[in-house]
Amino acid sequence: MKKWLRKNVYYFLGASCGGAVGYLYYYFIGYKSDSSLFLTSSGMSIVWGVALGLLIVNLFRKQDNYPK
Repeated sequence: MKKWLRKNVYYFLGASCGGAVGYLYYYFIGYKSDSSLFLTSSGMSIVWGVALGLLIVNLFRKQDNYPK
């Protein structure tokens, strides 16, 4: 369990930061402008933020898919 948590800590950080950025986007931009159907609710903004945070973390993570 400890090894798995240590291996995936960057994904948890990316998801947390992405969710926070998604909520801040909703609070400062999406709530006032009502421009996008997907980003006008706080829940959807957080979900999109988490998804983008995970994608950004996955871009910079080294993949160990090669057989040994």
